[in-house]
Amino acid sequence: MRESGEHGPGWPVLCALVLLVSFGFLGSRGLWEPDEGRYVEVAREMMVAGDYLTPTLNRVPHLTKPPLTYWTVATGLALLGRNEWGARLFQGLAFAATALLVACLGERLRGSARGRWAGLVYATMVLPFVAGSLVTADTLLVLGETAALAAFWRGWTADTRPSARRWMIAFWAGLGVAFMAKGPPALLPVLVVMPFSALAGRPRSLAARTVWCRPAGLAMFIALALPWFLLIALTHPGVVDYLVGDEVVGRLATRAHHRNSRWYMGLWIYPLTVALGALPWSLAWPGTLPAAWRRGWWREVVSDPPRFFLASWIAVPIVVLICAPSRLPLYVLPIFPALALATCMAAPNTGLPGPVPRGRGTWRPALVAVSGVGLLGLRLLAGWLPMAQDTRALARWVSPHLTPGAAEVIVVDRRIYGLPFYLDVPLELVARRPERIPEFAPTAEPWEEEIGELRHVRYRHVFVVPRRLLPAFAKRTADESVPCREESAHRDLRLLVCEPPD
Repeated sequence: MRESGEHGPGWPVLCALVLLVSFGFLGSRGLWEPDEGRYVEVAREMMVAGDYLTPTLNRVPHLTKPPLTYWTVATGLALLGRNEWGARLFQGLAFAATALLVACLGERLRGSARGRWAGLVYATMVLPFVAGSLVTADTLLVLGETAALAAFWRGWTADTRPSARRWMIAFWAGLGVAFMAKGPPALLPVLVVMPFSALAGRPRSLAARTVWCRPAGLAMFIALALPWFLLIALTHPGVVDYLVGDEVVGRLATRAHHRNSRWYMGLWIYPLTVALGALPWSLAWPGTLPAAWRRGWWREVVSDPPRFFLASWIAVPIVVLICAPSRLPLYVLPIFPALALATCMAAPNTGLPGPVPRGRGTWRPALVAVSGVGLLGLRLLAGWLPMAQDTRALARWVSPHLTPGAAEVIVVDRRIYGLPFYLDVPLELVARRPERIPEFAPTAEPWEEEIGELRHVRYRHVFVVPRRLLPAFAKRTADESVPCREESAHRDLRLLVCEPPD
């Protein structure tokens, strides 16, 4: 892995290292609640029902996200069985594919094999690695957006107009895949390419600057992204109002979701996420910043298409995310491929793309090795240490009290979705005071209804109850004359078994 001249890591070595980081100990950890449990349970219910068009959670339509992530999880479970490896198979593949795309793009942006280092830089950044270890929609979203922007760059630099058009169709295909993973956030690359195509580089014709928005590309996006939404809209009345009002307007224009909605939160959440999430590579940034911000820097960036492309890729999403009142750290993940590329392209102490002086780039292999080993060690440690959100540990705690085929688990006031993945028993979520939740989002029933049914059922109910609610739960079951006994404790949870009446 030693650098010399314009050589970067060879493709066989690069692929082997990326796959090692992507899949090393990937299945060693149990599912974490609530996100992993929710995604995997929706996929499991798809497989049980044989219905891959309408995602359900606890047998109720769950339409907060498009189905691509659920499809990939279900495919992984079908290939590898009902285990954590199967659940995370396509997350690992998406993470590895993104790293290799970044390496390809780095090679083209830099014009030499040295740009391939960007793929290893991305694979050994903390936030992309952590996201690639979790079952969420974010890793698939980043893959689609990275593929789209890589295709855009190939089209922008193509020698012939037919080649440019084909790559721009691929740009919209990547957006279609990203849209099926997470919906409207997948369209952020459109805002990235708009200022770039209008301002970048030497004078170009209007046709060349607008080739990315031709009808053929838009038709490709519609063909990939629209059919499922049309089908759901036709079969589920009210879902359009929910998706537009709650999932789009509610997140972009209101504080309805209470996700760090104060105006100043984005000004520290996202810079902090970038600085910490890009470790250890962000430690190399301070030496490049003073030169990068010298007088006249903006004109230099706009006149240098590779730099302007990466600057747009980083800055535009950051500005949009800061302005949106719904803010979470993972929202910034799609800019990390550009951060990896910029880190790789910056020559020491200049902030400019260019060859690293001979002998100055030997730190990269060492940092890749140290970071990769450290991240794999953290993944292994996460599978060994007891975690409060570990569904596998919860399942081991609950399972001795279940009667096969004659029991139901009821979770009170907690978002725990993944127990059926391990226990294969019915699961109900209840709450003492349920929040008003949109029709197509995760729901919790009032616990009065579930407790009131205990007198009429003929199978065991196993309740998982937070300790603080035990007095109220005991009073409510006593009022219904239902005998329940406390069996054991798991952290702040208590397990109560309610037997059917004689």
